Amino acid sequence: MGRIIVVGAGVVALGTAMLLADDGHQVVVLERDPEAQPADPTEAWASWERPGLNQARMAHAFLGGFRAIVEAELPRVASALDDAGALRLNFIRDVLPAHATGGWRDGDDRYEWLTGRRVVVESVLAAAAELTANVEIRRGTAVTGLICGSSALAGVPHVTGVRTRDGESIAADLVVDMSGRRSALPAWLADIGARAPVEELEDSGFLYFGRHFRSADGSLPPMMGPPQMSWGTITSLTLPADNATWSVTVVAGSKDPAMRSLREADRWDAVVRSLPLVAHWLDGTPIDDGVQVMARLEDRYRGFVVDGKPPATGVVAVADAWACSNPANGRGASISTDRHRLGEIEAGIRGETYDSPDGAYLLERALEAAMRRDPELVRAYLDIRMVLRAPEEVLTRPGLQDKILDLGSGWRDEPSLGPSRTQLLELVA
Repeated sequence: MGRIIVVGAGVVALGTAMLLADDGHQVVVLERDPEAQPADPTEAWASWERPGLNQARMAHAFLGGFRAIVEAELPRVASALDDAGALRLNFIRDVLPAHATGGWRDGDDRYEWLTGRRVVVESVLAAAAELTANVEIRRGTAVTGLICGSSALAGVPHVTGVRTRDGESIAADLVVDMSGRRSALPAWLADIGARAPVEELEDSGFLYFGRHFRSADGSLPPMMGPPQMSWGTITSLTLPADNATWSVTVVAGSKDPAMRSLREADRWDAVVRSLPLVAHWLDGTPIDDGVQVMARLEDRYRGFVVDGKPPATGVVAVADAWACSNPANGRGASISTDRHRLGEIEAGIRGETYDSPDGAYLLERALEAAMRRDPELVRAYLDIRMVLRAPEEVLTRPGLQDKILDLGSGWRDEPSLGPSRTQLLELVA
């Protein structure tokens, strides 16, 4: 079996390292942040510093696909997450009313989350990885470049390891870049004379303002709507987490300067309290220092086949190092989805109604309205939003699009329950 370097020690990287090691490979995980996880995962929120991870203390949820893979491939991790107080929540069983779902059906177990705060879940995986044979985790080791050997493909550099900031050379049969949104892989490839990957890049256009809370009695706020809801020119995101904690986030457009005062706790609080299906999520004790802000996020895709050949062999990019997008959608949303939401926000700022002839956009908005009226559409919506099935697979089921358009065609006429743009400006001012 091979020797594999995984660059980065986030949740997906640690899971990948364990899967590779379970297959018999020798895996070295290189993480630039120096601090190891605390012995008790519940201490991670208060004490674990992850400066290389800008979303460490922002809202986060691990969807049904994550839970299914962990239970099937890494059951020891699933058990450890349960022991650490991770939340198990099934939308069909625990959230939605029976009249909307038609009751429990075979296969509905796929809608179960196994989730928690980002750093708590990562600390559990880090501890499990450290106990996994053939996995070595080296923290405080920043990769600065690639090492090349004899080419395996004519005219294409072949990577045989990495160089670190301390000047060390570490050999490997394969380098897996999982260093996240800030991946420097294109620069590393340029340094070895490789062609640049194909890249699509643009600012996602969103600002995130979030807080976390904990209840005194171990309860969680009831969900009165989907986790993500649009309210004119802002979006709310409410996510239950581990150990009776949860997060509330307000997402605004980065070109909406009036919303930047949401970084102030009193104004953020006033806006959330104005959202009738969300206000009760503030009935807990805040567990962070003020409003956490996340900005300057990119929507990016990198294609690592150029004119039929890879830029280099011996190295691959996985997860956010390969492609990343607006995390508010929770499903690796397409860049076009972000563009439509930004279009809605910018039209709302001007006092106009956003209009688009894009059939995919119209179908998505119709599904959001129709899913409340039909059990089949509830499951179609969850399959897409929880990354369980590709939209193309779901929406091509016979008769489904006709049903969506029949039940959801009036989505534009549904009343808005939240504040008007004028009221919102008064709240943030």
